[in-house]
Amino acid sequence: MYWPWIELGLSGPSDLETVKHAYARRLKEVHPEEDPEGFQRLHRAYTAARRLAALMERGEPVPPPPESPPQEELPSQPPPAEPSQSKDIWDFQELLRDDGTEQEPDWQEPYFPPPPPPQTTRRLGWLLFALLGGLCCLIIVPILLARSIPNTDQRNAQQLLNLLEEDFGVELVSSPNNRDREDDIYLFWEKDNPAIRFQANLEGERDREDGERGYRTNYTDAKFYREMRNFLLAWPEYTTWYDIERTDPDGEDMAEHAAPQGYYVFQLPLEGTEDFLTALGNRLQRLSQEDWFITYPPQFQLDFLHGDALILEYLSDEDPLPDGSELVQSYEDNLGPSMLLALLNDHGVANWDYPNLDAVSILRQGDEGRVLDDPCWWVTCHGTDLSGKAQTINYFLNKNFTRIYAISQDVLDGSGADIILEEWDPIQLECGCEIAVWRSRS
Repeated sequence: MYWPWIELGLSGPSDLETVKHAYARRLKEVHPEEDPEGFQRLHRAYTAARRLAALMERGEPVPPPPESPPQEELPSQPPPAEPSQSKDIWDFQELLRDDGTEQEPDWQEPYFPPPPPPQTTRRLGWLLFALLGGLCCLIIVPILLARSIPNTDQRNAQQLLNLLEEDFGVELVSSPNNRDREDDIYLFWEKDNPAIRFQANLEGERDREDGERGYRTNYTDAKFYREMRNFLLAWPEYTTWYDIERTDPDGEDMAEHAAPQGYYVFQLPLEGTEDFLTALGNRLQRLSQEDWFITYPPQFQLDFLHGDALILEYLSDEDPLPDGSELVQSYEDNLGPSMLLALLNDHGVANWDYPNLDAVSILRQGDEGRVLDDPCWWVTCHGTDLSGKAQTINYFLNKNFTRIYAISQDVLDGSGADIILEEWDPIQLECGCEIAVWRSRS
C-alpha cells in the first residue's frame, strides 16, 4: 500500500467522498495540539489523496504516488558550553606575617640584563614582522573587498524587495542573512510590523500587463494568518486548530518556507453557530477587498467539523468566497447529511449491517424522509452482510439529532404491514449528545 492512503487508513486509491470520510476519522486520532508533526503528515496525505481522487474522477492519468512522504531534517543543536572555572590569583597569607608586618623578601642574587642583540638579529626580526604583515594583508584585504561588493544573493534580495514594495506599497526590510542563502529563497518583514515575516524568490519574467510578477511569495499568506488569528481571539469558545507559525523568533528558520500554510479547522457545536459563521464570513469578505488580498490572493483552506463529521470544506483556489449568510446556509445544508454519514462510518451504525464498509455503495440520499412522522435526512446503502448475502438498508437521522433509524428495503417494500422497530444501544457523541438507535425487525 502506498502513501498517502496508508496515512489515511485506506487500502488503496479511493474516490473523493471516501478520502474525506477517512480524513475525518483520522482527525479524531491525530490532534494538532498533541501531535503537530503527525497532524501535518495527515494533512499532506489528505491533500495528496484528494488531488489523486480528482484526477481519477476526471479520467486523467494518475502518477504513481511515493511509497512514503518526504522526511524533514531537524536542525542539529550545538552542545552546551561548559562553564568556565575561576581561581584565586592572590594569597594574602603569604604577603603578611602573623604579627601584621610586611614579610621580608628572601635575598636574591643581583639581576644583570643580557647584552642587546646584534644589529643583524634586529634586522631579521623586522623583516619577519614585515613578511607576516604582508601575508595578513593578502588574506584579509580580499575578504573585506569581497564583502563590500554585493554578491548574487544580495542583488536578488534587493531586486525582490523593490518588486514587493512596488506591488504592495509597503516599506520592507531584507534579512541580513539573505546574502548567504543556499536555496534562493529570501526572508523579509514589514518595517512597521516586524511580526509579518515572509519569504519570496524570483520566478519567471516580470510583465505586469500579462499578470506576470516575476516572483513568488507567501507574504499574503502570512498577512491572512495574522488576520485570522486576531479574529479567533474574539471567539475563544470555539475550538480552532490552525497551522503553528513556523518562523522562529529571528525569522531565519527557512524549513517549509517558514510561514503559515493557511489551514484552519473549526470544531463547532450542533446548534448556536450562526453568529460565529456570520462574523467569519463577513470578515472573509472584508479581507477580500483589501489591496494586498486583491494584488496576490492568499491560499488557504477552511474545514468545519462537528466531532468526526466533516460538515463543510472551503478551498480558496477552488470555491467562491462566501459572505456571512452564505456560510451559515452552506453549513446548515450540509450538517444533517454529513452527520448521518459520520454516524454510519465512524460510530459503527453501518458496521452492524455491512462487515466491509469499503464495499458499500450509496444508491441515493435526500432530506425529506419521514419515519413515524419524524422528519429526517436519509441515505440508502447497498452491500453484503456477514453471510455474503446482498442487502439494501435505508438509514434515517431525524432533524433534531436525537434518533437514527435503520430500516431494510425489504421491510419498506412489505405488503403494507406496520414497521416494527427495536431500540438498540445509543450512541454517545464527543459533544455529550446522545443519539438513540432504532432498527427494523425482519
